[in-house]
Amino acid sequence: MKTKSWKAIKDEVYGKKGTARRDKLERDFKMLKTKFVFNKKSI
Repeated sequence: MKTKSWKAIKDEVYGKKGTARRDKLERDFKMLKTKFVFNKKSI
């Protein structure tokens, strides 16, 4: 079994960067990372 990079998987499943579905994924993931940082600082 050949392994794939996370970028390759995102390209296959969510489309190339610039498509609406991929952009939504990137925005949602960025918000999630930000929430984790703020929650970690408040502990």
